[in-house]
Amino acid sequence: MSSTTETAKAEPKPALLRLAPLLTVCAAVVVLGSRFFLVIAKHSVNFFWWDQWDYLGAFFRGNPGIVELFTWQHGPHREGVGLLLDKFLFPLTRWNTRVDAFVIGVCVFAAMVLALMLKHKLFGTISYCDVAIPALFFTLAQCEKIVADPNPAYAGFPLLLIMLYCHALLQRNLLLRYLLVLALNFLLIYTGFGVFMGPVTIGVFILECTRSIRRVSDVSWPLPFAALIISALSLASFFVHYKFWPAVNCFRFPYHPLWHYPWFVAIMFSRFVIGAKGIALATLVGIPIAAIVVVLAAVYFWRVLRHKAGVEAMIQFVLLTYTLLFSVDCAIGRVCLGLPEAAQAARYVSLMIPAFLALYFWLFRLKLGSKRTITLTAFAVISLVASSNRPALLHWYTQTKTTWAACFLQTQNVQACDQLVGISIYPSDGVGAATFQQKLEFLKDHHLSFFAGAAESDRKQ
Repeated sequence: MSSTTETAKAEPKPALLRLAPLLTVCAAVVVLGSRFFLVIAKHSVNFFWWDQWDYLGAFFRGNPGIVELFTWQHGPHREGVGLLLDKFLFPLTRWNTRVDAFVIGVCVFAAMVLALMLKHKLFGTISYCDVAIPALFFTLAQCEKIVADPNPAYAGFPLLLIMLYCHALLQRNLLLRYLLVLALNFLLIYTGFGVFMGPVTIGVFILECTRSIRRVSDVSWPLPFAALIISALSLASFFVHYKFWPAVNCFRFPYHPLWHYPWFVAIMFSRFVIGAKGIALATLVGIPIAAIVVVLAAVYFWRVLRHKAGVEAMIQFVLLTYTLLFSVDCAIGRVCLGLPEAAQAARYVSLMIPAFLALYFWLFRLKLGSKRTITLTAFAVISLVASSNRPALLHWYTQTKTTWAACFLQTQNVQACDQLVGISIYPSDGVGAATFQQKLEFLKDHHLSFFAGAAESDRKQ
């Protein structure tokens, strides 16, 4: 009798134990997410900075249309969905640019949730080591870009769309899967550096066609072939009225010595893990990571091509290949700026996340016996430590913006305020430099951005 009672009392424990990993991951999401948004709230300033004067230029000309904003080109990429929310949020907030910083934060949060859901769908479980996923997405290393010149199109929306793309690949209905992939691919092509999903999607449908022809899959070839044509046309449409714009004066191709290209890529991967360190340590850490990513991308490509591999292999191929294309493009465009500094720019961190998520999935699938738990735990610990790599320039951006805004409100003198903070807030030789003063006057006359607060103070007085 007493034995039966004790057994009944013990029954709830297994259910509680099953919930423990999920509760642990939820706690990590709350803690790391709170830290992430607190950093954004503390350091973001309602002030236009550097590139913002250009890629938000359409708003200075009146009420821009959806198509104009979607196809707006800034540097080598277009803005896509990145500016569409601003069309509705700017009028409500009097052009408060802190909005964009929080939009990026929400995009990162949503992408993280989708990554956790993806992990559960692929592996059927949530484990303690999944704390690595919020650690990867909430890394503070990316916050410099978020608070300096926050552009949701650059990385926030692409990261979210990439995660949605992976979920689209999980759809069982073939027609729905292809339609969702093609739609998300189109949005990615036009949204910041999501453009590199264009070649990846072409690769996906080439694989689908090849598998169909080789009868590795049961899909009839006309459907993936049609999807291949549409994906190619989507990428081609990106170049209509496109202007080559490398965004750095030193750009040249090819750059010599050629081996600086892979070196640049390796240091980009090291930046995600150890932050901005010396070139020797960055090289030592980055080379093996980059090598593993390249090998895994090739392995998953081969698995999808030659075998009846599941959708997991295709998702891994997409995540790894996208980040590789992005990092190679960064190397081609920025290697002339010098190593290791250019490769360690915080602006690249957000779009390195897909590759590190793929690495985590790869480790989770490895059959290492008793060493598997140790390996996954080590990855989670490294991810948690790496997520704390807060850029040293965060405070500098906050202080510089605040000081310049206060100076200009008092003096109305651009040169004097630039001299006060020790840097120009807009390049004198940049696109639209001739109208920079006019843009300041526009903000002042309409009481927008940092002028809105000043106007409110004047009314209270």
